[in-house]
Amino acid sequence: MRAKPSNLRPEYGAWFQDQQIVDAYHHRPPYPGDAIEQLASLADHGPRTVLDLGCGIGDLARRLAPEVARVDAIDASAAMVARGRDLPGGDHPNLHWQHGVAEDAVLHPPYALATAGESLHWMDWDVVLPRLARALSPDGALAIVTREWGGPPALRAGIGQLFARYSPVRDFRPYDVVVELESRGLFTRSGERHCGPSSWRPTVEEYIEGRHSQAGGSRTHMGDADAEAFDQDLRSLLHELVRSGEIRMVGDRLDLTVEARLTWGFPRELRHQSTV
Repeated sequence: MRAKPSNLRPEYGAWFQDQQIVDAYHHRPPYPGDAIEQLASLADHGPRTVLDLGCGIGDLARRLAPEVARVDAIDASAAMVARGRDLPGGDHPNLHWQHGVAEDAVLHPPYALATAGESLHWMDWDVVLPRLARALSPDGALAIVTREWGGPPALRAGIGQLFARYSPVRDFRPYDVVVELESRGLFTRSGERHCGPSSWRPTVEEYIEGRHSQAGGSRTHMGDADAEAFDQDLRSLLHELVRSGEIRMVGDRLDLTVEARLTWGFPRELRHQSTV
């Protein structure tokens, strides 16, 4: 099997155990409500149980738990799991947290649905996708979820330039995880849905903090000087776009939106694998 894109190396994924990223993560926008509704509908059969891989602070798991019979939420970062437990919905009786990695965490199949919200790209696909194929119920599916919160075109362009200048992930290249999996014969899509847009109104400082929850925005790996310069340049960019009318303010908050892309389908076994 050919190598993954270099910007998806395991060491980058390990950065999400960094407390500074954990502390910034809740500043990301919430997934649109219709994305949660779609996921719940995909799990509305058989055991009505969900496996959330790379759950982070539970942005999906905490909202799905009231809608299904059980959510097993797994993340490699103990700090992410601890933070998720303390957030609203983190103590729901249907939600079961586990610190572990998707490649060998203890599972409790069968699952009607497996979800991966902005996390599957960090995992060992040759291990995880066949494992999911065995853990899902006969009608079960894997849903891959991404959210888009870049803002209007001028902001997206400006953010791209700032990450190119300051990001410690120097080998970043655009990629589509669904296409990567399909090209390796590990996933067959059966449906796709665009969700949102939903209103999102962070302050300028909350928006900046949200960007530090990304691998490319890691304060620890940027270093203090570059992180400070990144903040100042992003702050200036946001203020300029407000002045030019590209971004509207509501009180002291940016008037932005968040969207999501859901792609669901069937994970596949590799032909040479026959054991659990």
